[in-house]
Amino acid sequence: MNVKDEIEFRLSYLKGLAQTRPNMSLPGAKVANRYRSLAGVYYGIYIYETALSEKLESRNNTLMHINEMSLSAVQAHSESTLKSLEAVFLARTIKLEDVTDIAKQIVSLASSNTNEYITHLFTVISCLKLGCDYTPYLDWFSKMESKKYTLVLPGSVEAISHLVKRDENSLSAAIDSMLLAHHKEANNRHSDIYNSQGAFLSIAPYLIVDLAESFGMNIRSKITENKQILKLGLSSPADFPEIPKNHKMPIEVDYLTAKTNIVV
Repeated sequence: MNVKDEIEFRLSYLKGLAQTRPNMSLPGAKVANRYRSLAGVYYGIYIYETALSEKLESRNNTLMHINEMSLSAVQAHSESTLKSLEAVFLARTIKLEDVTDIAKQIVSLASSNTNEYITHLFTVISCLKLGCDYTPYLDWFSKMESKKYTLVLPGSVEAISHLVKRDENSLSAAIDSMLLAHHKEANNRHSDIYNSQGAFLSIAPYLIVDLAESFGMNIRSKITENKQILKLGLSSPADFPEIPKNHKMPIEVDYLTAKTNIVV
């Protein structure tokens, strides 16, 4: 078992899960939850397709399914709207599509949001993209930054400040700090993203870099900590009893793209 075999195994498993659809006779909230779960499945498929350097057409088709499942969740139950629109925002950003309409909806919904688990990462990014006032969300943003792993990595508030000031050098240093924090969590077996698709792409740095580039900032070339060695373990040891459960497979991952050094 090598790292390529492991990622192909994960991809095959997720593609099987992606064939299911919600039981539409269930209450709307449960249908919405199932659609959101499917959006997460397709996100995992996209990550592993990228790690394996699969064709762009296939990856774009997967992103389209994330969009489709997330919007289906919105239609099924209104309370799922904000989280689902965040998934749409990410999928369309990765696909290099315009997200202005989604950003407007996120900002509108965020103003009345009472869900303590919303990080407001996408809210702040949407506000900055639209030229809206993002400061009402900074306290909440800062609070999330101090928690154990969330999308709001340590250094996020500082990075946003440098982004607003268009300070390329300071922003690149802040992004590097965030990427190192992500790397630490990705290899921490107590972390929510450990040994999962969540380890491959660091979403907050990705979104901030994308926004900085849309502002005309030359930021990506100044970032140095995006490529790191991720120690991947077996996702299903029971399927490979002949392999030690603590078997580790090192792989170089670019946390800003989810691309790897796997030779295909």
